[in-house]
Amino acid sequence: MSYAAVFAVGNVGTEPELRMVGQAQTPCTRFRLAMNVWSGGERRTDWQTVTVWGRLAEVCKQYLQVGSLVSVRGRLQTKPYERDGDRRYFTEIVGDAVDFLSSRERGGLVHDEAAPSETLTSEFAEADQVSVPY
Repeated sequence: MSYAAVFAVGNVGTEPELRMVGQAQTPCTRFRLAMNVWSGGERRTDWQTVTVWGRLAEVCKQYLQVGSLVSVRGRLQTKPYERDGDRRYFTEIVGDAVDFLSSRERGGLVHDEAAPSETLTSEFAEADQVSVPY
């Protein structure tokens, strides 16, 4: 089995969206992560989609907001989909752990005391996830 491990640090760029998936109604939260990258003396922003599952999904929905600084550990997952008859691919980070590093809630990057201070991990870290078409 191959595994593309990812460690990313950035700011939450979209409001986390919680959905209940499948017959078991498994919580799934998706958000966009903005990461500043310096290349050739210029700064650009790279965007990644992050998906987390289970209790981790519920906690991320509750505590994350646009601008929150987080680190995400997980794996890359690429899914095919079709649009207008063309086969396309979508790559996302499936997060196994999320560290809440700070928040912009109080007008600056400070530790968010309301959020859990420990690393949160998903009980689905080892499980293969169902395809979520959204």
